[in-house]
Amino acid sequence: MTSGTTQTAINWVFSRTKSNKIFAIADQALSSLAQFTSGIIIGRTCSKEEFGLFTLGLTIILLLTGIQSALITSPYTCYFPRLKGPAQRTYSGSSLVHQFALSLIAMLLISIMGFLSFLGVMATDIAPVIWALFLTLTFIIFHQFVRFLLFAHMKFSTAIFVDAAVLIIEVAGLLLLASYRLLSAKSAYWIIGTATGIAGITWVVLNRREFSFKKSNIISDLRLNISFGKWILGSVVIYYLCTQGYYWLLSEMKSIAETGAFAACQGAVNIANPFLLGIYNVLRPEASESFTSGGISALKKVIKKALIVISIPMILFFFIILIKGNEIVVLIYGAKYRGMGIVATVLAINMFVMAISSPFDYGIWAMEKTDRNFFIILPGSIIVLLFGVGLIDRFGILGAALGLLGGNMIILFLRFIIFSKYCTSLKQ
Repeated sequence: MTSGTTQTAINWVFSRTKSNKIFAIADQALSSLAQFTSGIIIGRTCSKEEFGLFTLGLTIILLLTGIQSALITSPYTCYFPRLKGPAQRTYSGSSLVHQFALSLIAMLLISIMGFLSFLGVMATDIAPVIWALFLTLTFIIFHQFVRFLLFAHMKFSTAIFVDAAVLIIEVAGLLLLASYRLLSAKSAYWIIGTATGIAGITWVVLNRREFSFKKSNIISDLRLNISFGKWILGSVVIYYLCTQGYYWLLSEMKSIAETGAFAACQGAVNIANPFLLGIYNVLRPEASESFTSGGISALKKVIKKALIVISIPMILFFFIILIKGNEIVVLIYGAKYRGMGIVATVLAINMFVMAISSPFDYGIWAMEKTDRNFFIILPGSIIVLLFGVGLIDRFGILGAALGLLGGNMIILFLRFIIFSKYCTSLKQ
């Protein structure tokens, strides 16, 4: 790697972070800050068990936001800019109805989980969190819906305002409960639901004229979205069930406290998330634009530069975790999480593997081969699940970290092979 190539890669990042892109990256950093700060407050204030319960609730939210992205927000981001005037308002109205339908389905599934917990099929300790999510999950995922609508409308400064409101209300509420020793996994979700609900509902009420509703369009737009996102949905569901399922496996095979400890290690490594998500926000449209305008050669240059920009900071980050991982976990979440340096190091390697895998993923997307991503994620996820059970049984949270690493290494290898294959075939 020459210094000239590295400098070109760095220049590429700064050349792309202008105008609205700066706001997009800033908003992602703000959203990540809200999640990270809330995790710190809950992790430091509550016991390992309560933090574990909070994390189990979070896995449900992540799965539903993944489904939301596949069937609602990703298609919306793609199709909304192509429409004009009344057609945009009608599509926005259809998407709002789809969002409410998803919320109703989510509430039904949550109620089934609560009933299973009542019967003793699931751990009874999770019941208070389940019922808190039953009433707050609608607002939490609705906030994500509003964010992506604003992105599609190119209203990034408004998105920053909405997320800033969520951050202030959420952090203030959590700190208030912590000061009175009332903070728990259940009460944390009440605060998060309140913060996201106030911000999301306020925005929709103030912008209600941007939505119009036609019954025929609601159905036809749903079919359009399903056609767009069916392969994405399959990939999301399989990947999230297998990776986020590790937290549930830990709670069942070991203890909910072990789940909390694993979440603390992952939370420490997630310090790198704002940087990575900011790069991804720039990379996805850039990959698509380069392939459309310059073909395979232009796309390969973008992917190569992205790999350089991602790799250098992430290698540095890995060595920081390797040397000071235990101290960082303790500094963020408290002394009760001491001795987690090895787990944090493995998770840092896992994050590096995921980070350098993403540019190949976006390259495959740019070539409109999204169905291939499903068949890439499927074997890696199966490996994660099959080997993960044995690893967790023998090594606990270290086994969970090793299982995730193994699965993501397989996904990286397959993405590289598929990307290279299509680059060769399309070039010919």
